[in-house]
Amino acid sequence: MGSANDTADALAKARDFWLKLAAGSGAVAGALIAWGKFELTKNQEERAQLQLDSERFGKAVELLGHTQTDVVLGGLYSLEALGWAAPSYQSTITEVLCAFVREHAPLEPTPNAPLAGESLSRGVGDDSRPTVTVQAALTIVGRREGWRGSLDLTEANLPRANLTGANLAGANLTDANLTAANLGRANLSNTALTRAKINRATLTEANLAGAYVLKAKLNGAYLTGANLTAANLMLAFLTKANLTAANLTRAGLEDT
Repeated sequence: MGSANDTADALAKARDFWLKLAAGSGAVAGALIAWGKFELTKNQEERAQLQLDSERFGKAVELLGHTQTDVVLGGLYSLEALGWAAPSYQSTITEVLCAFVREHAPLEPTPNAPLAGESLSRGVGDDSRPTVTVQAALTIVGRREGWRGSLDLTEANLPRANLTGANLAGANLTDANLTAANLGRANLSNTALTRAKINRATLTEANLAGAYVLKAKLNGAYLTGANLTAANLMLAFLTKANLTAANLTRAGLEDT
């Protein structure tokens, strides 16, 4: 009898084991199905967001070619908003903004560009300041804290531009015209300013550490309290420049 009871108990335990295993397998299978549906939904949402971001980018860039100032401004600020919402677009947006500045504020004016008003093609208004749209692009570029992408503003014509506190670290401003521009407290560390025209510009407390200022014209510039640590100022023009309290530690000043 004992043997029969033992056999029955063993069979009952085996049955319970397989029932629990089956139930567990069902739960696992259910979880796998649920996870698969979640991933599918997630992928679909990501694809939809990518499509939406792509459309937003395309529409914003299209607005930059408009003739109305307010429409162009809408495109510029739309690009900025997209950059914050979709970091993967930051490098491209930075390149677009810089290209916009170079195109609409070149050193050489566009031939046959109208002189009256605020010509988008000429980029500089009648008072020699950047146009509203160019200034807006510069403002956006200057506040892109933590953004990806490099700044290429070579040969940009930006006299009297307002870049107060702008983050232009590592930017390429070679041959740019920044005459009388306001760059107070701006971050210009490791910036290329070779042959740039910065005469009479305000650079009070600006950070120019490691900047390349070779052959740049800084005549009459205000550099009070500026950080010029390890900056390369060889052959730079500094006639009547105000360097009061400027940090010139390890700065290259040969033939200046």
